[in-house]
Amino acid sequence: MQLYRTLRSSSTSPPLFQRRQEVRRFEARGSQCRKRIMTRSVSTNNQAPIKSPKELARLQVSSLEEQLMRPTSTPIGNPYHPREEQGQALATLLSDGCVYLPGVLREELCDALLADVDYRIAEVDRRRSETAFLGGAPSRYDLKQPLEGVTLSAVQDALSSGLASILLGASGDSALLCELGVIASTPGALRQPVHPDTVCTGDADEKPIYTSFIASFIALQDVTDVMGPTCLIPATNNVAAHTALCGIEHQSHIDLLASSPSIRGTIRKGDCIIFDSRTLHCGGENFSDLRRVLMYISVQSPASGATGLPPYPERRTPPSAYSMLSEYHNRFPLKSYLQWQG
Repeated sequence: MQLYRTLRSSSTSPPLFQRRQEVRRFEARGSQCRKRIMTRSVSTNNQAPIKSPKELARLQVSSLEEQLMRPTSTPIGNPYHPREEQGQALATLLSDGCVYLPGVLREELCDALLADVDYRIAEVDRRRSETAFLGGAPSRYDLKQPLEGVTLSAVQDALSSGLASILLGASGDSALLCELGVIASTPGALRQPVHPDTVCTGDADEKPIYTSFIASFIALQDVTDVMGPTCLIPATNNVAAHTALCGIEHQSHIDLLASSPSIRGTIRKGDCIIFDSRTLHCGGENFSDLRRVLMYISVQSPASGATGLPPYPERRTPPSAYSMLSEYHNRFPLKSYLQWQG
């Protein structure tokens, strides 16, 4: 709980009731906000179009949540060296549901992957392929990467930094690669509502997915606040937090976000954040002129007595699928990552 306690002790936020009042004032201005949003019918350089009632509803929720979380949100800190501080890193990951590891991927591999991803995104745009969009949102890409060439080199390089040992410590020796790809938010991408990636039931045999997000592709630039970094709420990988997060119209949802310190993933090129798939988080709004591009490597252990992972994970919201090329499912044990080959 070290990261969580540090955040709580350093918080100088206003009392909870003041933040509730701020949110209610913000909500009262919702009709004016809706009128402005509904006029957005075309894209500009820094503005994504709002086309459907569903997108509008998501924007209203995420805007209210941002107001709640802003007073206690801080840039991520407390990094642990992936080789020299593995024990501390693992303990923080298990207690807080997230941990920050600097320098897990070499710059030359970051640059090579950037070129590859830029080419693939250009191809997606040329073909107008909606299957590459994250959750159907045209401002966020989710590209499943082939385990070959520069991607394979980057994955093995990152895991060799000490990342594999920490992931094995968290998920166990039977852990399998379950997700591999790249996500990118374009200029104008809207903030996501707060969510976990998988449900938390409290079952003793529950097997979370441990995802490593690596800031690999931002050329010579870092992930800054204006690029919409991932925002995480430490110590929410539990049943109590998931029960409270039941909709912005409920007081428990408001209280949870207003009282829980959050961290913004403003990390440097080649750095990594590992997080438990049950930890509450969201992607931020991209105000910049740059794509925010991250590679992800995810692992999960089979349930007790099983020899492999199920066909799909138990997501809180659809689609319930592993984000990886389907032919890779149950093929790659983490402990033998140096022998991986797509």
